[in-house]
Amino acid sequence: MTALALLLLFFLLDSNEAKGSELFMEQGIDLLLDVNGSVELTDEHDLFWKYNKVKMAKFSSNSKPVIYNPYKERAEVFPNNFSLVLKNVQHSDSGIYKAVLSSSTDHTKVEYNVKVQDPVSPVNLTVIDSNSTSFLCERTVICRTVDSTITKTFVCNKETCSQVDKEHATTNSSSLDVYIQEKHIICNHSNQVSWKQERIPISSVCWAAPGTTQTSNGVPTIAVSAAAVAGAILVCIIFLAVK
Repeated sequence: MTALALLLLFFLLDSNEAKGSELFMEQGIDLLLDVNGSVELTDEHDLFWKYNKVKMAKFSSNSKPVIYNPYKERAEVFPNNFSLVLKNVQHSDSGIYKAVLSSSTDHTKVEYNVKVQDPVSPVNLTVIDSNSTSFLCERTVICRTVDSTITKTFVCNKETCSQVDKEHATTNSSSLDVYIQEKHIICNHSNQVSWKQERIPISSVCWAAPGTTQTSNGVPTIAVSAAAVAGAILVCIIFLAVK
């Protein structure tokens, strides 16, 4: 085999080595790192857990595991399967974690690309009355996060919802969507680690009195104008005068 062929083979083997699976974690919970396979240590081999190339812990065949600073107070190791638990992960813990079998050369057993996220905020769902027919039951729907970072407007009927302001599809690695499911209008706020929902029954929206605004707590708010009140009073006066 020529030197060029050997170089190409080395490149292919290196590129096929596991680049690491993405692992999304919610801030504040514990991260379990597992080697995902059998490992046999000898006097010539040690196993290291590393975070962004910084040593976290070491397993050896003839001595107890070692946890390095600054992880002594946050990490726990398990010699029976060479796993490691990092407690109370924060955003600063996002990065590349590797289990490395080390002797004269290093070999990566497993790699994780960890991304720590906040849980999403709750949402508020508001359905606004429109001038459409009750048969179509089209309503303007506004869904917003309680922290007001995302607000979206949809038009919904009894079967589907279509977004009006499509320029704000995703914000801060979370998504906000409105859809119909199980005879409810649902606003869903989610990311890779959590989700929050608000829902309103379609029946209460479609058959609500005209001029009402339906909120996610299920209580319609009546919007009555001064002109409507005055008109009702005038009708009563005319009726009494004729009588």
